[in-house]
Amino acid sequence: MSLHRRRWSIAFGHWGGVPVRLHLLLLLFAVLSVGVTLDGRWSSGLLTAGVLLASVVIHEIAHCVAALRLGGQVDAVVLSPIGGLQSPRVPDEPEPQLFVALIGPMMNLGIVAISTLSLLAIKTPPAELMPLLNPVSPVGMLEGELWLVAIKQALWINWTLFLLNLLPAYPFDGGPALRAALWPFVGRRTAAVATAYTAQVIAAGLCVLAVVVEKSEPQAVMPLWAPLVTLAIFLFFSAQRDQALAGDSDTSADAERRYPRTPYGQDLVDSDWFEDSDEMVLVEHQSEAMHEQRQRKREADEAYEDARVDDILARLHTTSFEQLSAEDRAILKRASQRYRSRHREDVESDA
Repeated sequence: MSLHRRRWSIAFGHWGGVPVRLHLLLLLFAVLSVGVTLDGRWSSGLLTAGVLLASVVIHEIAHCVAALRLGGQVDAVVLSPIGGLQSPRVPDEPEPQLFVALIGPMMNLGIVAISTLSLLAIKTPPAELMPLLNPVSPVGMLEGELWLVAIKQALWINWTLFLLNLLPAYPFDGGPALRAALWPFVGRRTAAVATAYTAQVIAAGLCVLAVVVEKSEPQAVMPLWAPLVTLAIFLFFSAQRDQALAGDSDTSADAERRYPRTPYGQDLVDSDWFEDSDEMVLVEHQSEAMHEQRQRKREADEAYEDARVDDILARLHTTSFEQLSAEDRAILKRASQRYRSRHREDVESDA
């Protein structure tokens, strides 16, 4: 897990051997939900926080199970109000990456469908359901008995999570999904750049929508243009970071220094994730100097990890494997895979 995510999150135990952490934004949202509710009832605030946590957990479980079933790995899960901030490692192919990216939003959409059918089954008029699809100000969500409010909140929260995760930029699932969908047609690097440009176009569209909304309801108590502009700014700069990681505007070394992250387990800078194979439609060659620089950095990273492995193995004499940190266990796993790969290469060369 990257340092900044660990610093702004707290441990929430191990679920199925996977470390789970709660991001402080999720805790802050829970506190605000309890302290500030539309009807002044603490029960509604607790219910909102609980439904959101359950929805995010289901969303992330879907990602993790799909990744594991497809041969991937899950190093850790960091839960935030919009989903997970630590993505699983997925095989370096477009189909599994597309499936793992979409399974989370599809799970949220499934909860929306179940909630809608439940409300219709208890004779809720369709006219009362439509306002619940407003992601900013749902009307009538807190009206009724507590169990009825829970169903309405499940509908609204999961619909909002579904819409947000369609956005094609980090940390939303739309980015990996669109990259994976475009990858077979235009190549990995071009797909990443196209995804970043798409996010910037959507950000501009949100700004235009905010202007239109502001003119139509200038006296609103909670103006809709404010969250639209905020989302547009966030989306634009997140897309700019994705664009830099793809190597469109910065060198990969500069991008790694300023924007360190690994969406869906693929290190966009240190690995060959953006290097297209001969089967891709567009093959983008890198200079030999860049290749050598990347190779030297990879060797330096492996040497550093080898030194860490020696230290971890030494500590295992006085502690158990379960007491190692998630980072230590991830290092051991990567080193083990690297050693097995080297052994296979040695055997093949001898043969």
